[in-house]
Amino acid sequence: MITKRIHKQQNWKIFETALYIAMAAFLVFLGVKVYKNGTGTSSNGPRAGLKAVFSSILRKLEENGHPDLVKWILVVMIIVAVSYSLFKALMVLIQNKPEYTELGQSVCRQAEPGEDFNSLLEDIEKDMEAGYKEFGGDVFISSSWILADDIMRLKRIKKISTRKSAWMNYLLLEDVDGNSMEAAFLLEENAEEALVFLKRHLAIEETKNK
Repeated sequence: MITKRIHKQQNWKIFETALYIAMAAFLVFLGVKVYKNGTGTSSNGPRAGLKAVFSSILRKLEENGHPDLVKWILVVMIIVAVSYSLFKALMVLIQNKPEYTELGQSVCRQAEPGEDFNSLLEDIEKDMEAGYKEFGGDVFISSSWILADDIMRLKRIKKISTRKSAWMNYLLLEDVDGNSMEAAFLLEENAEEALVFLKRHLAIEETKNK
């Protein structure tokens, strides 16, 4: 169960990488167009296109007879934007490992001395397979763990707070080391059931509403 959730987060990272690459490709296309044709505003026709988003300084430069300078300023800006997009895509790919996902980082924060990521992941899977209670389809509580977008050991939970928004209900968990976790529920009754379940099985120091 937790492995599938980690893989899902990794797939979102791949999608994010694809967006950065697509952005870089579009900027390259834009840069080539600007390099070949300039800003597209020097004709006698209506002034539109790229000039609509130019700063007043660039407009004045062009209107004062410096279209080539404006063109090269734009080209440099596009090169910087492309470099940034490709750098972000590369960093996302490099860090797209199970232990670097949001859930993977949450697992690492719950590791005790001597526990490594892979062995802890196996232990969590076994604990979930042994039985869990489901709350609203997105939050699961086993004998030792609560799993949502993040995960936390039940025995490490120190405080539970509740919060409501216009559409969602939340349990905000804090462990003994100050790590926090948010469990989201569409229905208020699911949040209340999870809260009652946790309070019944744990010695919670404080529960407060927000």
